[in-house]
Amino acid sequence: MDLRGSAMAVILSIIFGSNALAIKISLIGIPPAASAAIRFIIASLIFYAYARFKKIELTLTARQWGHVAALGFLFGVQFTIFYAGVNYTTVSRAAILLNTQPFFVAILAHFLLVDDRLNARKIIGILLAFVGVLILFYRSGGGGASGHNYLLGDLLVLIASISWASQTIYIKRWLDDWETLHLVLHPIAIGIVVLCISHLIFERNVMLMLSREVIISIIYQSVLVAGIGYLAWTNLLLRYKATHLSAFIFLMPLSGVLLGTIFMKDPVTARLIGGLVFIVLGIFVVNIRPKEFFLVRE
Repeated sequence: MDLRGSAMAVILSIIFGSNALAIKISLIGIPPAASAAIRFIIASLIFYAYARFKKIELTLTARQWGHVAALGFLFGVQFTIFYAGVNYTTVSRAAILLNTQPFFVAILAHFLLVDDRLNARKIIGILLAFVGVLILFYRSGGGGASGHNYLLGDLLVLIASISWASQTIYIKRWLDDWETLHLVLHPIAIGIVVLCISHLIFERNVMLMLSREVIISIIYQSVLVAGIGYLAWTNLLLRYKATHLSAFIFLMPLSGVLLGTIFMKDPVTARLIGGLVFIVLGIFVVNIRPKEFFLVRE
């Protein structure tokens, strides 16, 4: 992988890692489901404009819309839960726990995909991550109301991570030959409906308090993270091996913790650092195939 590609992968990983921080700031003035809905309405307009520019056909068959409905529902549930979780925990903890997704993918793939079984390397990585999660959750429900909120938020983010993993497995099993944009734009449309319904049910009486910081954070999430960031990462996947790109995934929780500490004054505890170390090691072990990574050159 050349220097330009590596630099872009580092930048995008940091941008994706900053997502929890941007969400936390937006939640100061906009409730979770509404915030997520606004984000993906803007992002969907970017994807649609990209599809028109590239002349990508967006028409789907009735059968395809069935898959889109399933994916869109999972997508909407994932982000409703994730935004609510970020509201009840710290940026650092959310960034770490969301990035347990590769481990849930590995576990689900073993049972649902015929050609993606667990091996010794994946099992070791999953066990490392499990230890990291246990360290984070240890006494997270203690210490009064604040501790209880951490536990609730941590659980919600972990459930969102499982939902994200479920979408990945669904795509791998049934939709692996689809046009990439179809797997994003159409499910987002369904997901936006789910998010709007969640807003009407749970947040109808919540007041919006827009400020410059809140508006900037929404634009950042929508345009840079969900829109341009996704398209740029997809472009990298087309140019370089997924094995090489996966080496940069560990930067996402690391940057999330660093940014949460700097901008939100998240407490840096021994348990947070311990959980981060084990989960980052687990990500590295699960995603990196030593022979491919060290022997293949591009």
